[in-house]
Amino acid sequence: MSGRDQAPATCAGCGAVLHGEFCSDCGQRRSARLSFRRSLHVAWGQLVDFDFGFARTFAGLSSRPGEMVLEYLGGRRGRYTNPFRYAFVITTVTVIAINLLDIDVTMPGVPLDSEREQAAVRLLISLMAYLVFPAILLLARLQRWLARTDRFNYAEILVFDAYCLSHA
Repeated sequence: MSGRDQAPATCAGCGAVLHGEFCSDCGQRRSARLSFRRSLHVAWGQLVDFDFGFARTFAGLSSRPGEMVLEYLGGRRGRYTNPFRYAFVITTVTVIAINLLDIDVTMPGVPLDSEREQAAVRLLISLMAYLVFPAILLLARLQRWLARTDRFNYAEILVFDAYCLSHA
């Protein structure tokens, strides 16, 4: 069978005909058969390939948060990390730091007598750190209701809150 007689490649996600590396309908990358080596390669690439978007996001939120968020909302999204990915990474780094560096997370005057109690408090605080996500959803809804303006919609307020609350 010659190359012309083969059926065109289709997207594994939506079934559309592929004309390149990515599907023009859903944006999914062309799928190849899964292998252990490929899985490790993809995982490693996603772990180390921040393409400086994370650093740009961190620097922008540190030096000019309003301007950076307005750039993101205005369409310059490729330069920055997605706000929810940013929030997740920042929260996870904070939790890891608390646990690895053995940071004292107790309140003054509240003695914890055993290591077991200290570990339980550290676990509770680690889990509570992820409560920032439902809090962002509720805060954005409240801001949208209080502002009663058409300048920013709920999704835009959500982006602002995700960036700023996680960065703080």
